[in-house]
Amino acid sequence: MEKVIEEEPDQRLITQRYTREAIAFIVRNKARPFFLYLPHTMPHWPQYSSERFAGKSANGKWGDAAEEIDWSTGEILKALMANDLDEKTMVIFMSDNGGALRHGASNKPLKGGKGSTWEGGHRVPFVVRWPGAIPAGTSSDAMVTSMDLLPTLVKLAGAKPPGDRKIDGKDISPQAGGGDAAQGVLLLCARPTSRRSQRRLKAGFHPGQADAQGRAGGAI
Repeated sequence: MEKVIEEEPDQRLITQRYTREAIAFIVRNKARPFFLYLPHTMPHWPQYSSERFAGKSANGKWGDAAEEIDWSTGEILKALMANDLDEKTMVIFMSDNGGALRHGASNKPLKGGKGSTWEGGHRVPFVVRWPGAIPAGTSSDAMVTSMDLLPTLVKLAGAKPPGDRKIDGKDISPQAGGGDAAQGVLLLCARPTSRRSQRRLKAGFHPGQADAQGRAGGAI
């Protein structure tokens, strides 16, 4: 049974609150394998940001919210370093679909946006950071989908996917760091979609061409 812990939270502070909770989770679980999934509410419409970021960007409310997510990601990476987890943690940053043009998003140079069948509605950033396994500044033009995350992360964690059902995704671990087991994973998802779909991830592109060395301590 689900328990309602709060109604109508102040959305101006929600990115900061998510960030604090994510860091607290990392600290609590730094001595054991962990998986942290952080699906940001922003920059989904209506966009909100805290006083520190509101009105500061060159792209209105959308830019303000995006810059606060950038800050949030930096704070989480600092927490990994402070807890000696930086080189043992795979960090994945992605979105679930293109931004909504009518609410201020830009998917250039791609055409279209959320709700369309154009590339701007489906092709999204997919950034993987894993020091010691994925060389900085590398990229790949291989096309993948976020459905590939389940079999890939299971493989990197040294486990096996369930065998009693059809798994739609494919193992892309050769592009994501190779063979050693991961202690944990951090999955950051900037959200241009509605809250009703917070548990769904759609198409993505993987730009990290990796060698087969290194070991992940956590995944976010």
